Amino acid sequence: MYKVFKPDVKNALVIGGGAYSIPKAILSDIPEATVDVSEIEPSLYQLAQKYFNLTNNERLNNYTIDGRRLLHDIEKQYDLIFSDVYYSLYSIPVHFTTKEFFQIAKDKLGSEGIFVANLIDDLSLSNHSFIKSEIKTFKTVFPNSYYFAVDSPDKIGTQNIIFVGYNSDKLIDFNDQKITSDDNPIINSLGKKQINQSGIDFSKYTILTDNYAPVEFLMSQSIQKSFSK
Repeated sequence: MYKVFKPDVKNALVIGGGAYSIPKAILSDIPEATVDVSEIEPSLYQLAQKYFNLTNNERLNNYTIDGRRLLHDIEKQYDLIFSDVYYSLYSIPVHFTTKEFFQIAKDKLGSEGIFVANLIDDLSLSNHSFIKSEIKTFKTVFPNSYYFAVDSPDKIGTQNIIFVGYNSDKLIDFNDQKITSDDNPIINSLGKKQINQSGIDFSKYTILTDNYAPVEFLMSQSIQKSFSK
Protein backbone atom coordinates (compact mmCIF):
# COMPACT_ATOMS: atom_id res chain seq x y z
CA MET A 1 0.00 0.00 0.00
CA TYR A 2 2.94 2.35 0.43
CA LYS A 3 2.94 2.66 -3.40
CA VAL A 4 -0.34 4.58 -3.16
CA PHE A 5 0.76 6.92 -0.37
CA LYS A 6 4.55 7.17 -0.54
CA PRO A 7 6.05 5.39 -3.57
CA ASP A 8 9.51 6.94 -3.08
CA VAL A 9 10.34 5.25 0.24
CA LYS A 10 13.99 5.71 1.20
CA ASN A 11 13.97 4.82 4.91
CA ALA A 12 11.68 2.17 6.38
CA LEU A 13 11.28 0.68 9.84
CA VAL A 14 9.67 -2.70 10.45
CA ILE A 15 8.67 -3.34 14.07
CA GLY A 16 8.50 -7.10 14.54
CA GLY A 17 10.82 -9.09 12.27
CA GLY A 18 9.16 -12.50 12.46
CA ALA A 19 10.23 -14.42 9.35
CA TYR A 20 11.51 -11.12 7.90
CA SER A 21 9.13 -11.36 4.95
CA ILE A 22 8.22 -7.65 5.04
CA PRO A 23 11.85 -6.42 5.18
CA LYS A 24 12.76 -8.79 2.32
CA ALA A 25 9.84 -7.53 0.23
CA ILE A 26 10.75 -3.87 0.75
CA LEU A 27 14.41 -4.47 -0.06
CA SER A 28 13.40 -6.34 -3.21
CA ASP A 29 10.77 -3.80 -4.34
CA ILE A 30 12.82 -0.65 -3.66
CA PRO A 31 16.53 -1.07 -4.54
CA GLU A 32 17.44 2.30 -3.02
CA ALA A 33 15.62 1.79 0.30
CA THR A 34 17.22 1.16 3.68
CA VAL A 35 15.26 -0.99 6.13
CA ASP A 36 15.67 -0.98 9.91
CA VAL A 37 14.14 -3.92 11.79
CA SER A 38 13.30 -3.96 15.47
CA GLU A 39 12.97 -7.56 16.70
CA ILE A 40 13.18 -8.16 20.44
CA GLU A 41 13.74 -11.93 20.13
CA PRO A 42 17.52 -12.35 19.63
CA SER A 43 17.35 -15.65 17.74
CA LEU A 44 14.85 -14.69 15.03
CA TYR A 45 17.37 -12.92 12.80
CA GLN A 46 19.56 -16.04 12.62
CA LEU A 47 16.52 -18.28 12.21
CA ALA A 48 15.31 -16.16 9.28
CA GLN A 49 18.73 -16.50 7.67
CA LYS A 50 18.71 -20.26 8.14
CA TYR A 51 15.10 -21.10 7.28
CA PHE A 52 13.50 -18.13 5.49
CA ASN A 53 16.08 -17.15 2.87
CA LEU A 54 17.12 -13.91 4.54
CA THR A 55 20.50 -12.98 3.08
CA ASN A 56 23.04 -10.47 4.32
CA ASN A 57 22.25 -7.03 2.97
CA GLU A 58 24.04 -3.79 3.77
CA ARG A 59 20.70 -1.99 3.42
CA LEU A 60 19.19 -4.00 6.29
CA ASN A 61 19.90 -2.94 9.88
CA ASN A 62 18.71 -5.35 12.58
CA TYR A 63 18.16 -4.10 16.14
CA THR A 64 17.50 -6.48 19.03
CA ILE A 65 15.43 -3.99 20.97
CA ASP A 66 11.81 -3.23 21.78
CA GLY A 67 10.29 -1.32 18.86
CA ARG A 68 8.80 1.48 20.93
CA ARG A 69 12.13 1.99 22.71
CA LEU A 70 13.89 2.16 19.34
CA LEU A 71 11.41 4.73 18.03
CA HIS A 72 11.78 6.80 21.19
CA ASP A 73 15.57 6.80 21.10
CA ILE A 74 16.50 6.91 17.42
CA GLU A 75 17.31 10.28 15.85
CA LYS A 76 15.98 9.48 12.43
CA GLN A 77 12.89 10.02 10.32
CA TYR A 78 11.18 7.35 8.26
CA ASP A 79 9.06 7.33 5.11
CA LEU A 80 7.39 4.09 6.18
CA ILE A 81 6.89 2.47 9.58
CA PHE A 82 5.26 -0.97 9.66
CA SER A 83 4.17 -2.40 13.02
CA ASP A 84 3.40 -6.12 13.31
CA VAL A 85 4.09 -7.18 16.88
CA TYR A 86 2.44 -10.05 18.73
CA TYR A 87 2.92 -12.26 21.75
CA SER A 88 0.84 -14.92 20.00
CA LEU A 89 -1.78 -15.24 17.26
CA TYR A 90 -4.10 -12.70 18.92
CA SER A 91 -2.37 -10.88 21.75
CA ILE A 92 -0.58 -7.64 20.94
CA PRO A 93 1.74 -6.02 23.51
CA VAL A 94 -0.23 -3.24 25.19
CA HIS A 95 2.41 -0.55 24.71
CA PHE A 96 1.98 -0.84 20.92
CA THR A 97 -1.72 0.01 21.07
CA THR A 98 -1.84 3.36 22.82
CA LYS A 99 -2.21 6.97 21.82
CA GLU A 100 1.27 7.70 23.14
CA PHE A 101 2.86 5.00 20.98
CA PHE A 102 1.15 6.26 17.83
CA GLN A 103 2.33 9.79 18.63
CA ILE A 104 5.93 8.62 19.00
CA ALA A 105 5.63 6.87 15.63
CA LYS A 106 4.11 9.92 13.94
CA ASP A 107 6.87 12.14 15.32
CA LYS A 108 9.42 9.93 13.52
CA LEU A 109 7.65 10.13 10.14
CA GLY A 110 8.85 12.46 7.43
CA SER A 111 6.56 14.57 5.26
CA GLU A 112 3.89 12.35 3.64
CA GLY A 113 5.30 9.36 5.52
CA ILE A 114 2.97 6.53 6.46
CA PHE A 115 2.52 4.36 9.52
CA VAL A 116 1.00 0.93 8.83
CA ALA A 117 -0.12 -1.56 11.48
CA ASN A 118 -1.37 -5.11 11.15
CA LEU A 119 -4.00 -5.92 13.80
CA ILE A 120 -6.41 -8.81 14.39
CA ASP A 121 -10.02 -8.64 15.57
CA ASP A 122 -13.57 -8.88 14.29
CA LEU A 123 -15.79 -6.05 13.07
CA SER A 124 -18.98 -6.97 14.91
CA LEU A 125 -20.74 -4.06 16.59
CA SER A 126 -20.26 -5.22 20.17
CA ASN A 127 -20.02 -2.88 23.15
CA HIS A 128 -16.53 -4.18 23.91
CA SER A 129 -14.34 -4.03 20.81
CA PHE A 130 -10.58 -3.80 20.67
CA ILE A 131 -10.54 -2.78 17.01
CA LYS A 132 -13.14 -0.01 17.46
CA SER A 133 -11.26 1.34 20.47
CA GLU A 134 -8.05 1.15 18.47
CA ILE A 135 -9.53 3.02 15.51
CA LYS A 136 -10.81 5.74 17.87
CA THR A 137 -7.36 5.94 19.48
CA PHE A 138 -5.53 5.99 16.15
CA LYS A 139 -7.69 8.81 14.77
CA THR A 140 -6.70 11.09 17.65
CA VAL A 141 -3.11 10.99 16.34
CA PHE A 142 -3.69 10.38 12.63
CA PRO A 143 -6.82 12.28 11.60
CA ASN A 144 -5.95 11.37 8.00
CA SER A 145 -6.17 7.60 8.42
CA TYR A 146 -7.55 4.58 6.57
CA TYR A 147 -8.63 1.10 7.64
CA PHE A 148 -8.86 -2.08 5.58
CA ALA A 149 -10.30 -5.55 6.22
CA VAL A 150 -7.98 -8.10 4.63
CA ASP A 151 -10.82 -10.57 3.98
CA SER A 152 -13.87 -8.31 3.71
CA PRO A 153 -15.48 -5.39 5.59
CA ASP A 154 -18.68 -7.48 5.64
CA LYS A 155 -17.08 -10.40 7.44
CA ILE A 156 -18.11 -10.65 11.09
CA GLY A 157 -15.48 -13.19 12.16
CA THR A 158 -11.89 -12.57 13.13
CA GLN A 159 -9.56 -11.27 10.44
CA ASN A 160 -6.54 -9.05 9.89
CA ILE A 161 -7.27 -5.32 9.92
CA ILE A 162 -4.75 -2.94 8.38
CA PHE A 163 -4.39 0.60 9.76
CA VAL A 164 -2.74 3.34 7.70
CA GLY A 165 -1.88 6.71 9.20
CA TYR A 166 -0.83 9.34 6.66
CA ASN A 167 1.41 12.21 7.79
CA SER A 168 -0.16 14.51 5.21
CA ASP A 169 -3.34 16.47 4.58
CA LYS A 170 -3.68 14.85 1.15
CA LEU A 171 -6.81 12.69 0.98
CA ILE A 172 -6.80 9.39 -0.91
CA ASP A 173 -9.86 8.16 -2.85
CA PHE A 174 -9.50 4.41 -3.23
CA ASN A 175 -12.26 4.32 -5.82
CA ASP A 176 -10.24 6.58 -8.09
CA GLN A 177 -9.70 4.99 -11.50
CA LYS A 178 -5.93 5.27 -11.15
CA ILE A 179 -6.14 2.94 -8.15
CA THR A 180 -8.90 0.60 -9.35
CA SER A 181 -7.10 0.04 -12.67
CA ASP A 182 -3.71 -0.66 -11.09
CA ASP A 183 -2.11 -3.95 -12.17
CA ASN A 184 -1.47 -4.97 -8.55
CA PRO A 185 -4.55 -6.84 -7.22
CA ILE A 186 -3.86 -5.68 -3.66
CA ILE A 187 -3.90 -2.05 -4.75
CA ASN A 188 -6.87 -2.21 -7.12
CA SER A 189 -9.05 -3.94 -4.50
CA LEU A 190 -8.38 -1.43 -1.69
CA GLY A 191 -11.66 0.41 -2.27
CA LYS A 192 -13.58 -2.84 -1.68
CA LYS A 193 -11.54 -3.62 1.43
CA GLN A 194 -11.86 -0.17 3.03
CA ILE A 195 -13.90 -0.13 6.24
CA ASN A 196 -16.84 2.28 6.21
CA GLN A 197 -16.89 4.06 9.58
CA SER A 198 -20.12 6.01 9.04
CA GLY A 199 -22.26 3.44 10.87
CA ILE A 200 -20.00 3.12 13.90
CA ASP A 201 -20.89 4.96 17.11
CA PHE A 202 -17.41 5.60 18.48
CA SER A 203 -18.71 7.35 21.60
CA LYS A 204 -19.06 4.04 23.45
CA TYR A 205 -15.49 2.95 22.80
CA THR A 206 -12.42 3.75 24.88
CA ILE A 207 -9.35 5.69 23.80
CA LEU A 208 -6.38 3.53 24.77
CA THR A 209 -3.62 5.32 26.67
CA ASP A 210 -0.52 4.30 28.58
CA ASN A 211 -2.51 4.90 31.78
CA TYR A 212 -5.55 2.88 30.68
CA ALA A 213 -5.51 0.23 27.97
CA PRO A 214 -7.59 -2.88 28.79
CA VAL A 215 -6.34 -4.67 25.69
CA GLU A 216 -6.30 -8.16 27.23
CA PHE A 217 -9.93 -7.81 28.31
CA LEU A 218 -11.05 -6.47 24.93
CA MET A 219 -9.24 -9.19 23.00
CA SER A 220 -10.63 -11.85 25.35
CA GLN A 221 -14.10 -10.94 24.07
CA SER A 222 -13.05 -11.66 20.48
CA ILE A 223 -11.26 -14.86 21.42
CA GLN A 224 -14.30 -16.07 23.33
CA LYS A 225 -16.56 -15.40 20.33
CA SER A 226 -14.12 -17.07 17.93
CA PHE A 227 -13.66 -20.26 19.92
CA SER A 228 -17.13 -20.63 21.41
CA LYS A 229 -18.28 -21.81 17.97
